Amino acid sequence: MICSGDDLSGEKSFKTLTHHLRNKKEEATVAKRLIDLLPTQGTVNRGVFIVDENQNVIDGEEIKGISLENFREKSLEEDTLVSLSIFALHPRTLNFLNDRLKKFKDENRENREIEFYLNIELTKLIKENKIGMKIYTTEEKWLGITNKEDEEKVRKSLKKIIK
Repeated sequence: MICSGDDLSGEKSFKTLTHHLRNKKEEATVAKRLIDLLPTQGTVNRGVFIVDENQNVIDGEEIKGISLENFREKSLEEDTLVSLSIFALHPRTLNFLNDRLKKFKDENRENREIEFYLNIELTKLIKENKIGMKIYTTEEKWLGITNKEDEEKVRKSLKKIIK
C-alpha cells in the first residue's frame, strides 16, 4: 500500500484495498468526486482518472491549479474521479516504479521543481499493458493538506474524530 503523506484516507479505503490485494492480480486505487476534494480557498493539483465500464483505469492525467471557480474551465465536472493518492500495488509493479524513479532522478538531477507523479507513472504502465488497475470510489471522509489554510481545518476534524 502506498499513500500520500499529506492526505488522510479513511479506514474503509484501506480495508477495500487490502481485500483487493488479497483477491486480485491487478493493482487498485481509491478515488472520490472532484467536488469533494476542492478546497474552499486556493488551488490544488489532482490526478484525474478515466475508467472503462468495468471500473478499470484506462487513462489519466495530472491537472494543476484547480479551484472551485475554475474547474469547469479545465473541462472537469463535479463527478470527475480524482485520485486520493492511495494505491494497492503488487511487488512487480513496485519494481517497475522503482526503475522509473531512478531514471527520473538521473534525468532531472538539476531540477528541484519537477515532480514524479505516481498516478501518471501508473497510467503509463497501464498503457504499456504491464499492469491493470481497478478503481474503487468512496464517500468516506478524506482530509488533505494542500494549502496553508487547510492545516487548521484538518486539526479540527481530527479532534472531532478522536473524541
